Amino acid sequence: MRLFRKITKVSIGDYCKDIYDNMLRADASTTDMGKDIPSVVYDSIVEADTSFQAINRSLFCTEIQTIQLELFALAWMDNFKQDNYTIPQSIFTYYYLKEKGKLNIWDAMERYNLAIAKTATMTANEQPMTGETTIGRATITMINNVRSELFKRWAQSNLKDSGKPTKDERNLLTCVARVGNRLGVDIQKHNQLGNRRIAALLLFRVGWKKDADLSPEAGYRLAVATLSMYEVPKKDLQKINLQI
Repeated sequence: MRLFRKITKVSIGDYCKDIYDNMLRADASTTDMGKDIPSVVYDSIVEADTSFQAINRSLFCTEIQTIQLELFALAWMDNFKQDNYTIPQSIFTYYYLKEKGKLNIWDAMERYNLAIAKTATMTANEQPMTGETTIGRATITMINNVRSELFKRWAQSNLKDSGKPTKDERNLLTCVARVGNRLGVDIQKHNQLGNRRIAALLLFRVGWKKDADLSPEAGYRLAVATLSMYEVPKKDLQKINLQI
């Protein structure tokens, strides 16, 4: 992977392609994955809890790649914020995965996207906010408004007929909706509520037993691994001079 320094100007597509090529270079259908992050995480969890060997390595590694892409997108939003940076990044991701024949990962990203989206309107005790309290009503209204406005603003500016989008335009609207869902999200808020929901969804999707807990050490290793998939790119993105 090329290393971009802050003095180097780089386009959204070039930077994301480098990152994605690196993330997805491993073939998740094999067990010989060297030191790629998904395999390292799997082996680390198994080392701490041998019962995790029952989980299919290939399936787990594909899910980790999916989480990497979703949390990279969240880190991207936290760094660049404006629509003209965040929406093109989401659209590039869709077309990149389509070209690579990995739309299964794009579809899986939606599950994690929705999981973290809900945390923007959840309380510290992990319950959905309601309109019965002032702060709940204000937070829900604010989040819904900013997400809706983003969607409407882009649709009105980019679609020929926002009331009758074509198939290609509907795909683009999905990209915009993913960006909107990340607005207001902080995966570290409320004792890492967002990060914990990501880990829980991962375990569910790979078939981990509902009535079984990972060992404390294995759970800790998983939480550290998923959080780093957000924190590392967030720091790296601060070093680039992005051009659009």
